[in-house]
Amino acid sequence: MKKLFPIFFLFFTLTSFAQNKATLSPKAKALCATWHLSKTELFSNPLPPTEAQKNDLLMLMESARYRLIYNGAPEAGTWLLDKAESTLIITSDTGLIKKIKLLDVGAQTIKLDYKDEDEVHNILYYINNAATQK
Repeated sequence: MKKLFPIFFLFFTLTSFAQNKATLSPKAKALCATWHLSKTELFSNPLPPTEAQKNDLLMLMESARYRLIYNGAPEAGTWLLDKAESTLIITSDTGLIKKIKLLDVGAQTIKLDYKDEDEVHNILYYINNAATQK
């Protein structure tokens, strides 16, 4: 019995501290891609990406990590969907939390409503990286 205790202890310790990979919903899995900014909309006025936005992207990974380039500024952190799966919540590695409303999610495009620091709604249209390769 004395020999079995260390084996059981080791087994339970390893399994207890093993990293459990969160299971993603089908909608969350559909969002896992590299999305490139295709256009913006400000006060119902559609606009092409500016020079500062031309390389903007949103990369959502199944590991619950994200990479974002917004107005040319890079950022990284973790992401999740709220319970209603209508809001993307991103938390940067610096601790800043942003809530981005999902207006439309398709296989090749997504439409997001991002409120900036001034509470202005910026409608952002992204196209899937796979669609840009065609």
